[in-house]
Amino acid sequence: MLEAGGNEIYPPQNLSKQPNVPGIHLSLGQKIGGGYFLCLGIAVTGIIIGFSVGEYRQRQARDLQENTQQEIRLLNHLENQVLRTQTRQQQLIYSLNKPALSISYQIIEKHQGQVEVFSQPAQGTKFVITLPIKST
Repeated sequence: MLEAGGNEIYPPQNLSKQPNVPGIHLSLGQKIGGGYFLCLGIAVTGIIIGFSVGEYRQRQARDLQENTQQEIRLLNHLENQVLRTQTRQQQLIYSLNKPALSISYQIIEKHQGQVEVFSQPAQGTKFVITLPIKST
């Protein structure tokens, strides 16, 4: 700590009385310059750390964006597959209106049965016919 007296600055008196402490005699300009370079060093260190954190956050944002785009592509693909399956099921229902299938469907309907259609691309179509059992 420095003591001020008028226009001059003096080092504290107790520094010279401590054992094994070399006397450091710096001019006021040297002290200001040292403080300036210390502040400059702290500022540069802060800038470097700021850039490092910024790059890390940018990398995280890029990864998140890439993952989001991949999810969108998968959802679009899934939507196309669902639409294809729905179209195939609609075609199958339309084909039930043809005479032979129409008669079969009418019989199932008359007995309060159900027809389920499962269609998967490249695996084919499966019809599940369910008829209730009536006890006599």
